[in-house]
Amino acid sequence: GIFSHIPETLENLSLFFANTDIDRKLFSSKIGLSLKAIAGQDIPEKASLSRPTFLFVNSANQNPANFFRHGGHIVLRFWKEFITNGRDGLLMLRCTKPSDEDLLDYGVDVPFLKAETGRSIIWAEDYLANHEMNALMASAHFFLLPSSSLHSVSIMQAMAFGTIPVVTDTVGTAVYLEDEEHGIVLRGVRAAIWH
Repeated sequence: GIFSHIPETLENLSLFFANTDIDRKLFSSKIGLSLKAIAGQDIPEKASLSRPTFLFVNSANQNPANFFRHGGHIVLRFWKEFITNGRDGLLMLRCTKPSDEDLLDYGVDVPFLKAETGRSIIWAEDYLANHEMNALMASAHFFLLPSSSLHSVSIMQAMAFGTIPVVTDTVGTAVYLEDEEHGIVLRGVRAAIWH
């Protein structure tokens, strides 16, 4: 059998094969986080919203190759607009910092980035243990993930700690949240890249 927690996956397999034998082998499954994954001591309180904290994590498994696929460049371009429009906040990035050349190729203002690093931007480039990731997620107000693909574990982890997920409308997002109900859904990715 084939199990998936994303209804679109099962629907697309059914449409592709158009075979009742295969349809009988497609099963919807549930996915979630174990209590052990989110439990931990010393979970920090969120700071005042007068200076909101935003968090970008390139993936739950902290794979350094996923920065651009998961929208890190979009987060950095958003941050420039946020700060240059007179707002105050803190952007934390748990990922390896790409090269200046790669950032420039993706439209990131590198001089701005360098000027804000250590002020409004904090990079955590080292791998973090689960309890450290939990503490980081719990301390943020907003979890930014403008990715082209679903990251269900990251979304569930954010929601478990009361951190508002800001994600794209990619395939599977609707399983976890509804726009302005459980988080913020950025529209357009699904129509642009999923056929």
